[in-house]
Amino acid sequence: MAIWSAKRRLIRPFAPLLADDKLAQIAKWCRFVENYRDCPMFPSRENMYAHIQETILGSGAMDYLEFGVADGASIVQWAALNRHPETRFWGFDSFQGLPDAWQNLSKGTFNRNGQPPETGDRRIRFEVGLFQETLPSFLRGFDPRHQLVVHADADLYSATLYLMTQLDPYAQAGTVVIFDEFWDASHEFRALMDYSTAYLRDFSIIAATRYFGQVAVMLHGSTTSQPQAAQRTLQTAKAIESATNRR
Repeated sequence: MAIWSAKRRLIRPFAPLLADDKLAQIAKWCRFVENYRDCPMFPSRENMYAHIQETILGSGAMDYLEFGVADGASIVQWAALNRHPETRFWGFDSFQGLPDAWQNLSKGTFNRNGQPPETGDRRIRFEVGLFQETLPSFLRGFDPRHQLVVHADADLYSATLYLMTQLDPYAQAGTVVIFDEFWDASHEFRALMDYSTAYLRDFSIIAATRYFGQVAVMLHGSTTSQPQAAQRTLQTAKAIESATNRR
């Protein structure tokens, strides 16, 4: 008990700073969405997906990468929307639930005991494990062929920032990224802002659900060359790993 009392005494002076940081992120979120209040707005993520398929993808094939699969609802919906035989789907998830607590959900929520869902679609493949374990080796053999669509449902800031930085060398102008928990100013929204700043990637919102709960963005060109982007990806990955090890 004495140890915990000492920890509380050490943490207490920083509590206002932590609260201020969260409030600052919410203020940034509010200012940001105010600039996009006239973007196409939909009552549900399913309606937003259909709009993107119809207006952006059309009848063409795509390379679809989903991060945070859970029971597979989103990846199955996308497979139903895009029936092109050359479309490729990959879902990344440990299937052991959240690696850390998030909002009011405890660590391990969404646990499927490491088992991906059955989809009945041969175009869908799963990469089982933490993103940090599976994404680097996947990308070494990844040959983008079609319009790239990324579905970011990682919930957590660290996981979202990691996947965005790893994908940056492959994310050409026109890449669509969907954030499923954009409403959380401290996590997916913040990860997008920090990625955009660090990698000099402009973007625009192309669709959203009500109150910007879910948001789809289109990435624009980068002023960073591919070798520079790869080096930044490595540096950011090391920084995230170092921060994780210090926890």
